[in-house]
Amino acid sequence: MPNSPFETDDAESAFKHFSPLVDTIPEADLDAYNADADIVRVNARRGTDAIRPHLGQIEKALPLVPLHELLEIPSLALALGFAAARVFTPASPQQIKARQASLRPARELTLRQLEILAELSLVPADRVRHIRANRGSIDEADDAVAIVAFYGEHKQALAGKHPFDDAYLQKLADDGNWLVAQLTPVNAKPAKSGKSPDALVRDRLWTELNRRYDELYKAGVVIWGRRKVDEHVPSLFARQVAQPSTPEQPSVA
Repeated sequence: MPNSPFETDDAESAFKHFSPLVDTIPEADLDAYNADADIVRVNARRGTDAIRPHLGQIEKALPLVPLHELLEIPSLALALGFAAARVFTPASPQQIKARQASLRPARELTLRQLEILAELSLVPADRVRHIRANRGSIDEADDAVAIVAFYGEHKQALAGKHPFDDAYLQKLADDGNWLVAQLTPVNAKPAKSGKSPDALVRDRLWTELNRRYDELYKAGVVIWGRRKVDEHVPSLFARQVAQPSTPEQPSVA
């Protein structure tokens, strides 16, 4: 084989290897990413493993197809999954509402506790009043983060003086940070149209994977023919269909 394939089980290493190689694919030529990276990864591995024992036959029938590119497909699929995870995806309104429903009662309880502690001069009252003064969805998310930070700053002084354990406060902070990242201020400048750099890298890897997998499918046709190739080389989108359960046969006495 003229070139040794790059093969790895480490997604980050795969991403670092392949992302510079696809950087020159023009944006106008990119395939729109519309897949499940985990499903793609499994099918890419299945297809590549199927043709691996037949490389000699493929090389004779398709001499212009670089075999190392076919063998790299599983690693390229790993790189795609790593890239897809880096792309920010806006949450749905339902997801946002669910997080707010989790955050709001916890924010109120922890803030009321701070107000009681402030009345007892155990924490600075002005900072607590500042948190309470905020209004709006983004402010309440910011409040959650600030409240947890407040408890952390005064952890020793407040030990045993409130009912909230570390897990409870961490959940409040997680909800607050998640909402801060998702919510947009009403008067914020609209985002520029077009894809982010992370989305472009993802789509370039996806385009390259599609190109190589088309070549792999052609190799499968050489080996098994058009009628049987799908039994060995699955679509990148293919999902396993659950087999219907077989009803138990009545026992014969």
